[in-house]
Amino acid sequence: MSTDMRSNNAPGRPNSAALGVAGAAGVLAVVFGVAALAGGHAVMAMAGALPILAWTGIAGGVAALAAGFVIARRPYPGGTVVLAVTGAGIAGVVLLECTGDLAGRRDLLRVVDPRGATIYALAAAIAAGLALLACAAAMWRLAPSRRAFVVAGAVSLVAGLGTTVPLAATFPRMPESRTVAPKATPPLPDSIRGEVAYRIRGTTTSVVPAGPGFVTVSDDDEVSGYDGVTGALRWRFPAGELDGVRSDRLYSTRGVRALRVTEDGRQVRFAVSAVAVTLDANTGAVLELSRAPEAAAPPPGLTLPGGGRIRRDGDNGAFHILNSRDEVIDEFSAPDRFPVLVGPGGWIVLAAVDDHRDLSVVVRWPAEHRSVEVPHLALTDRGRPVRVEAFAALGDRLMYGGNGAILALNPSTGTVVERLPSPCIGDPAVIAGLETVPGALLVHCHASFLYDGFEELVGLR
Repeated sequence: MSTDMRSNNAPGRPNSAALGVAGAAGVLAVVFGVAALAGGHAVMAMAGALPILAWTGIAGGVAALAAGFVIARRPYPGGTVVLAVTGAGIAGVVLLECTGDLAGRRDLLRVVDPRGATIYALAAAIAAGLALLACAAAMWRLAPSRRAFVVAGAVSLVAGLGTTVPLAATFPRMPESRTVAPKATPPLPDSIRGEVAYRIRGTTTSVVPAGPGFVTVSDDDEVSGYDGVTGALRWRFPAGELDGVRSDRLYSTRGVRALRVTEDGRQVRFAVSAVAVTLDANTGAVLELSRAPEAAAPPPGLTLPGGGRIRRDGDNGAFHILNSRDEVIDEFSAPDRFPVLVGPGGWIVLAAVDDHRDLSVVVRWPAEHRSVEVPHLALTDRGRPVRVEAFAALGDRLMYGGNGAILALNPSTGTVVERLPSPCIGDPAVIAGLETVPGALLVHCHASFLYDGFEELVGLR
């Protein structure tokens, strides 16, 4: 046995232990590389360093296996040693460069990479570098004049590991994601007393009811889910981190766009840069990541219960109401008006602004083929223009925010049945939007001249 060991380690023969390490590490490099590509195809779309690492691991692993085979069969494969050391050095440089890119996206990757493609890609490149270096080490006694190559390759690999290991060590200890446990969704309110349940200060660009409350997009492109009853923040998704991700041909439009909610309210979908994202509206968990088209489609228009839709023909104000089979079930004329809301009973609110900035509102009842004119509603709130989006359906009532108050109207007659004071504070502070969410009526307050664009979401119940 000792004779065999001396024979294996004698000058002129490769070190069998080093070749064994090279073979094992080469196999692992290929396996880890394939696992990274298979389990993180969507993550690859936003972090270009990951496919580079994965393919480095696969190529390096295959090269190490081939080099080990040549070294074991040929007595003096000097060229193979040089190539193996060079490959190890390249793997180290790739690790050094790519890890720096990944470190800046560590929080985001932890959120969007539940399968650990990042760790697999890093492990693939590391294993490939070690396998190639082990091939050169197997020839240490055979080619002492080439030890400088081995040292150079080792230095390059160690430099790459020096930045990779800290990243890999902290990655598993980070939170799985900024998500929460699922919560039962409260019902939509059918009436309110006007009591302020909560106030959420901050600039938002979009608000949609979803899950057990509502989802917002902030001015820095952070998508957040809130509890509709308490106003408490439940989860966050750093969508702004995806800005600048290249598509196949060019940079896509920056910022969160095309925000929409599925019909059942369980999923939130949007696009940011070149990535399309689907989140669980209840927990904030990432359900799907994919390549977004160059120009994401806008959110779908107003739909009717049962899958119907509203179609406007030409510029003459003719509207057709279609059912889910695209059959016309109602048609009417409402010049210069456009639909802004569909109520739970299928009634449709259409609004228009005339040259005098007066708001004209019509409620259409498709099932009854009749229209109801709503009496004049002021389009200003304390002298500030009010957006037409300040409408919401609350039970069987139509809510309108403006003129320093929230009005509850009977959509069947167009008359005001209740008047609630505006919860917006500041002077001026206008109602910029209303939204019925699970557990509350959400009021979007805005004051462009106060606190440099002060905005606040107020929950009423």
